[in-house]
Amino acid sequence: MKRAILLLAIIPFLLITCKKEPDIKAVFEIESEVVEYYTSSAEITVRYSYNSDLKYIKAYICESIEMSAPQISTAALNGNIFVVKFSDLIANTKYYYQYEYSNGTDVNKTEVKSFRTKDYSQPTVETIEVFDITATTAKCNVVVKDDGGSAITERGICWSSHQTPTVNDSYATSVGGTGHFTCEIIDLDEVTVYYVRAYATNDYGICYGDQITFTTEHNVVLPTVSTNGVMFKDTYAVAGGTIVSDGYGTISVKGVCWSQSANPTTDNAHTTIDNGDLGSYQSDITNLLPGTTYYLRAYAMNEAGTGYGEQREFTTFTSLPEGSLSGIFTACDKQIVFSQGNLQYQASSNTWRFAENQYDYIGENNKYVSSYYNGWIDLFGWGTSGYDHGAVCYQPWSVSTTASDYYAYGQSDYNLNDQSGKADWGYNSISNGGNAENTWRTLTKDEWDYILNIRYVESGIRFAKANVNNINGLILLPDNWSASIYDLQNVNDTEANYDSNTIDLASWNYTFEVNGVVFLPFAGYRNGTSYYSNSGCYWTSTSNNSNACSISTKGVLSNGAYRYSGYSVRLARNV
Repeated sequence: MKRAILLLAIIPFLLITCKKEPDIKAVFEIESEVVEYYTSSAEITVRYSYNSDLKYIKAYICESIEMSAPQISTAALNGNIFVVKFSDLIANTKYYYQYEYSNGTDVNKTEVKSFRTKDYSQPTVETIEVFDITATTAKCNVVVKDDGGSAITERGICWSSHQTPTVNDSYATSVGGTGHFTCEIIDLDEVTVYYVRAYATNDYGICYGDQITFTTEHNVVLPTVSTNGVMFKDTYAVAGGTIVSDGYGTISVKGVCWSQSANPTTDNAHTTIDNGDLGSYQSDITNLLPGTTYYLRAYAMNEAGTGYGEQREFTTFTSLPEGSLSGIFTACDKQIVFSQGNLQYQASSNTWRFAENQYDYIGENNKYVSSYYNGWIDLFGWGTSGYDHGAVCYQPWSVSTTASDYYAYGQSDYNLNDQSGKADWGYNSISNGGNAENTWRTLTKDEWDYILNIRYVESGIRFAKANVNNINGLILLPDNWSASIYDLQNVNDTEANYDSNTIDLASWNYTFEVNGVVFLPFAGYRNGTSYYSNSGCYWTSTSNNSNACSISTKGVLSNGAYRYSGYSVRLARNV
């Protein structure tokens, strides 16, 4: 019994696995067909789909629909596209064609279609492209696609600055025949719109191709360069330029050149920057002689030659004045340098000094002001230089809150630097600022206004609010500052936040201060013996009736500051 059951289970399985699958019918479908025909030739491009392996496709063409003695063209298979070509056809004749295709097993043919070749006619010509365009020349690619049943006697291009040019305008010829050729277009005017057409001539006339428009280039001229301001010390300077225009060429090299003689060129000492970008750039200049007058120009080179900027003249310091920063600032009709830090005073030793760093300030300890205090203060009432210049309160430790006590020379309308000049803190000997009287001074309101709002700077950036080494304040950019040195945000904006520009100590030292940037820290203010940290103001030397003028670290000038307010002082000196 067990053996019989096993056989019954196997037999149906064998019957099923041996069943033959039905043949899949081959399907050839034309998706698109483009027939290009001329007087004696034709070309057919077909996109198709096929559901089996295709071994070949042939095309038959004949003058009779019965396809007797046809011309046969076998297509080269390329994906799902094939192209067939026929030649030696008769002009103005109806031709019938069909395709034969096979998968190697069965052979099939498509329906018969037809077209009529062109009659003898004008040639067929196409304007393909204009290229290699310069200020005075160009090239044009052309093709004569069909001779119209008659030999081409002349072919070429014609062009003009008006539309639809003909051979009555400027033209260039090539040898006869069909096919592709290139013609040169010459004697053009720069920056001019031109129109060009291909043409071909046979026994039956002249034919033009479609019109192409092109514009000639500029002739290359010298680059346009401006010379930026120069920041200099005793043996070292930083200078640069701005490439305003490349002269329609390619900038190969740029830099600055200098000499002790006027109008220096690249034959003199110069820097080299292999960068063709437009805009501003700067170069370091070393090995200068102290106390020497130099002439300097920016330059840039292109294919036309070397373009120079305007000449700058500067005289290096015999040595950089003690306590000075290196940045040059134009203040009205003068150029100045700022002190290395805010002014500080110690009553017990009657000593004035500059803070070691620009971001240093005393802060809370300013409230301990007195005639015998042995600490340092850096907030002062207006005109408290320590010299008896005629005010009731002239000592740095003065704490009166009566504005008239601080009148310079005893008059409300006198400025700090009027009369003897002794009301100005800069009249003092500054211990680390040269230690000589009348070396430094306080800037006027007009000078501060010029620095903040008027002066021309190459970068367009006069000031920006910033946080330097975790201290809020105002940074002043020297005349020759280049915007490419650091990407400052919200520049020249009194409404910006201080954290618009957060600058760490390393960046400050090696990017900003080395390039002569000034930082005015938000140092607070003093009223009597009370200290407040919610303000940052600096005195000017300008009086305003019972008050005086000041500048805040927001970049805002004020006419109405109380003279008894303890504000910061940053001194300057003329270059």
